[in-house]
Amino acid sequence: MDKEFLPNTFKKDIIINLKGEITSEDSIVVKDLIKSFQHAIPNLKIELSNKPGNFTLGLNNGKKNTVTTNMVGNHEVQSNEMEFPLNLTNSQRKQFIYFQLFKGLTFYNWQKQPFVGLSGCVFAENDFQSVTFSPYDLFILEKLYSPDFSIQLARNLSPEVQHTAWNAIRWQFMGKPNDPLVYRDYIFIKFLGEVSHEDSVCFKKLITDLEKILPERNRFQITDQDANLTFTINASGVKSRIKQMDNGKNITISELEINIPKDVKDEQRLKIIYFYLYRSLVHFSPAYGGSQKVPGCVFDEEDPEAITFHPFDKFILSKLYAPDFDKQFKEFFISKSSVSEYYKFRYSEQLKLVGTFGSYIIAILFFSILILLKIFRKHNWNFRLFLIQLLWVIIGYNLVLLFYLSVNNFSFSVALGGLPTILMNDGCIFVMAVYFFIVEKRIYFSSWSSNTKLFWILTNTLVTSYAAYLFLAIFFNISSSFDRYIYTLLFALAITIIRIFLISISAVNKAEIKQKDTELELLKEKNKQAELQSLRAKINPHFLYNALNSIASLATTDARKTEQMALALSDFFKYAINREQKQLNTLSEELNAIRTYLEIEKVRFGERLSFEIDCPKELLDIQIPQLLIQPLVENAIKHGLSQITENGLIGILIRKEDSQLKIRVYDNGPAFPDGPLAGFGIQNTQERIALLYGAKATINWQNGAEKFIEISIPV
Repeated sequence: MDKEFLPNTFKKDIIINLKGEITSEDSIVVKDLIKSFQHAIPNLKIELSNKPGNFTLGLNNGKKNTVTTNMVGNHEVQSNEMEFPLNLTNSQRKQFIYFQLFKGLTFYNWQKQPFVGLSGCVFAENDFQSVTFSPYDLFILEKLYSPDFSIQLARNLSPEVQHTAWNAIRWQFMGKPNDPLVYRDYIFIKFLGEVSHEDSVCFKKLITDLEKILPERNRFQITDQDANLTFTINASGVKSRIKQMDNGKNITISELEINIPKDVKDEQRLKIIYFYLYRSLVHFSPAYGGSQKVPGCVFDEEDPEAITFHPFDKFILSKLYAPDFDKQFKEFFISKSSVSEYYKFRYSEQLKLVGTFGSYIIAILFFSILILLKIFRKHNWNFRLFLIQLLWVIIGYNLVLLFYLSVNNFSFSVALGGLPTILMNDGCIFVMAVYFFIVEKRIYFSSWSSNTKLFWILTNTLVTSYAAYLFLAIFFNISSSFDRYIYTLLFALAITIIRIFLISISAVNKAEIKQKDTELELLKEKNKQAELQSLRAKINPHFLYNALNSIASLATTDARKTEQMALALSDFFKYAINREQKQLNTLSEELNAIRTYLEIEKVRFGERLSFEIDCPKELLDIQIPQLLIQPLVENAIKHGLSQITENGLIGILIRKEDSQLKIRVYDNGPAFPDGPLAGFGIQNTQERIALLYGAKATINWQNGAEKFIEISIPV
């Protein structure tokens, strides 16, 4: 064989032509040898002829005592001419003819001598007189001429080469679910483009070889209908490439575009088709990790010219497509590693899922028991109680981590092998937790505001956890330098988020306890104050006093206006008294009451008071608390209009934004002081909406070119 793992033999019938000084004994020897050759090479016809053939045996015709071998193509012997040494006996002449005929049937590299140890074998000796007509001669010739030579070679690789091939399967051909991606059913081949007769011959030859190594379920069928393996050859603008699709378990479709030059030699044509056909049958990655690149292997080379028809190729395909692939792969893996490593490799995703789910279950059960046993009761900054709680947390953490590592590595001993790392983690957690306790105790008892305390607690958590985990990552050389910083940051953020969650739960618990302690008193107080606040909101003494004074002053000068004002005051108080005790009225009713109220105030202020109300019609049916707007308007008159000498303007603007109703009251009086919400009317309004809507309702104010106060309530 040459470097391309194909034997240099005749590929067509062998026609032997004898010329020169041939004796009858020589002819008998040649004929007997031809019979032996025909049994060893049944697929080729071997015969003597007086006409020139493809094997010329010249005896004593003036040539030197050497073999002259010419080649047609890369793998076909053309001729063999020889000169007998002088003074040979008949027995020696037979040895000489035997020696030259055998070696003439194949091109043999005399320098390599791969048959060392087979004494007397024609292929192991350099001197014809050492030949002993060994049975190995015909056996070797039979194998070299066998149509299944490359398949037999693939099936009989050395243990070292098989190990290399299995390693390649492990690292290059095992997909994410750790199963090779191959065809699991019949392979239907369709040809498109310009397919020549020579192309068809190459395809049929290669498919015939493949069918000898692939199982029955993967028979090839050439079709012009729908196919799962399509070859487009020499189509316009085609560049050689492979496109594969799979469903995660097996290849579903492969589409190949191949460019075969028209003037290419047969050997190059075979290489191109071989390259793309073999690569289309599997999904693989370039050699990496524990895989060793094999020169000439179709799965390791990127150029068809570089392939050598390596037996490695057929061995890998035969294993990947073997019905008992799992069994064979398991035997190989365990023989080179261990059972636990095999299951860890083959079922890593499943083990990780079981480990993660089981870890959560153990953590929930463990800490639920501790909570039931009241281990995590409030420590009230008692260091001893805090240490007890911390030790239980570390014990739970170790249990969960050992379980996860045991399942993920399919070995408890491997998990115990990580004990130094676990203990280092424990020490880091302990130091970090004690540091948190000391620092946060100082923060807790400081005079800072609640928000400032919370800020420093979370900042301390983030910085400390980041520094601690980064120390572990560097100490144990976890990940690359860049990744460790990213992972450390994610870890620190996770710890901080957990602390935010715990602080939130603590705050909620405190609020619930406080609420339970004061609930009865608050209810009683609210019942008492509700009616008082309602009365105060309904009847403002200042407004009533001013309104009655205005009526008295008008009584002697304008009886009609006095009557209108008295009736208006009556209408307003009819609305304000709210005999039906309704909590809500429509916005239309509320605005009508406000207009009445402003008309009464207009009698008092005369032309100095003007007002505007801007409310879209579609909002008039919205329900709002009764007398919600009046205190704002009254506040605008009392603290705005009454404080200026020029004309005053009261504006009411109502809009709906998303799910909030915005009620804004403008005035052109003096700016609000620092605490505009301290007045009784505004404070009363704020408390009412807080009771009705909670945090969903707000009161805001603004000074400046547009001075206003605004209520926002959900609708």
